[in-house]
Amino acid sequence: MTIKMVSHAFRMLFSNFSDALKLSLVPYVLIQAVPLGVPFFILGTVDTDPLAQEPVSDPSYLTVQLFVAIGSIVFGAWLAVNWHRFVLVEDYPNGFVPPFRSSEVFLYLGKLILLFLLALLFVVP
Repeated sequence: MTIKMVSHAFRMLFSNFSDALKLSLVPYVLIQAVPLGVPFFILGTVDTDPLAQEPVSDPSYLTVQLFVAIGSIVFGAWLAVNWHRFVLVEDYPNGFVPPFRSSEVFLYLGKLILLFLLALLFVVP
């Protein structure tokens, strides 16, 4: 069963590459652009050095980074929902920007939060 699903996904990708690109390109570009663009336009810098000697405690910086993380997760869920609909239901994109199915995206995010909380149970003593 698993091999059939994986082979079907690869078949859908390689036999319909232009459709797969249509539904993946815009969300993926947004996932990559948000961490660079939002801090630059709001704070005037993209100072996100994880190896900095002193931790950043500026509230505006932390707020922007929180919004960046939330935005990246939402765009990732948008990409995942469209990709799963494409592979499993063979829902082909109509335009260059895939539809944002808010109910399905937020349902996906809810499941993601539940999985995070479940994983947290195994990490926190």
